[in-house]
Amino acid sequence: MNPDFEVKVHIAKPAATVFQALIAPEHLTRYFLASASESLSPEASVVWAWSAHEKQTLQVLDFIPDQRLTLAWTHSETGYPTEVYIELLIQGEETQVSIRETGWRADAESVHFALRHCAGWNTFLLSLKAYLMHDIDLR
Repeated sequence: MNPDFEVKVHIAKPAATVFQALIAPEHLTRYFLASASESLSPEASVVWAWSAHEKQTLQVLDFIPDQRLTLAWTHSETGYPTEVYIELLIQGEETQVSIRETGWRADAESVHFALRHCAGWNTFLLSLKAYLMHDIDLR
């Protein structure tokens, strides 16, 4: 069985506000990244950097404003690609954000990295919520 995973959070903000915080460097750098080469947009290739030595190129496969993003990246740790599905579900005046990463292999090393990524995406969502709800950077 492949170690694919999903994490979710509810944020008391409209989907449009949440979506902008997911795609725009001026938001991403206030709660998660050191830099982003550009905003996520349809068919874009974007470099996310957490530090000067930790960078990752993302390919945007699907882009539906205020609803969904699909990203692909090849991990330096594993050498093979995975896909990240980010979905926004409007629930009244709140937005549920879910992130699912698929494509992991079932070997021990891949399971280890999948668990690290699951924790990383969970931190991402909690940081996104703290930023949008309270203007706090949890880093």
